[in-house]
Amino acid sequence: YLTQLFRRDPKVELDEMLFHPRAIATGRRSESGTFPVTVDGWDQYDVVILGDLTIEHLSVAAQETLITYLKERGGSLILIAGKESMPEAFATHPLAEVLPVTRIPSNAPAGNDSGYSFHVTEAGRTHNALMIGETDDATRIAWEFVNRFSPLHHVSPWRLPRPSATTLIAAVPRGTLDEEHAAKTSAFLSWQPVGRGRIVYLASPDTYRLRFLRGDRLHYRFWGQLLRWALAADLSSGS
Repeated sequence: YLTQLFRRDPKVELDEMLFHPRAIATGRRSESGTFPVTVDGWDQYDVVILGDLTIEHLSVAAQETLITYLKERGGSLILIAGKESMPEAFATHPLAEVLPVTRIPSNAPAGNDSGYSFHVTEAGRTHNALMIGETDDATRIAWEFVNRFSPLHHVSPWRLPRPSATTLIAAVPRGTLDEEHAAKTSAFLSWQPVGRGRIVYLASPDTYRLRFLRGDRLHYRFWGQLLRWALAADLSSGS
């Protein structure tokens, strides 16, 4: 869904890598078919988006240089959790050290058959990345609309925010009485600085559900705003 979105946007230039169900590598990745393993290689990109990758496809060398790209070059990483590998398979790898979340305890409340709701936190209510409406009120109504018609059904157990993280959207089990407490312990969209850069974490790939509402406008606006904000890491001085 993201590659389809970005291909339609003339303002975006992207290189894509897909490993399943068949290998695809485009642009600067087409020759090697692998991720960069040097800082300069990662520094060709303003934003890196990683999905449900296996360790075989993201080597330790690639992880270490990616982290250096964040810390020293001010890069931005958006990491999307999946059901197969990410980030569970990387628990003992360098990438896990910069995640804004850790694994929730095994005795934490689980979602029910009704799934989870997007709960925009206090930090997220006025955050540029979540402005999917023309105004604050329109944005609030849009998120309420999403919760009503397209709730989350799966989130990664890796969603307990670290003290250094900021949670913009929480994944709250539907029907939870104490939403504020749940919001503090179950992050859906969170981020933290990594040196000069930042890492943004999504506890599920389910933002595609936004495509099913209002003719894809919400999905387009969400990712457009998220990328604009991620790129603004380079604008640390000035507005």
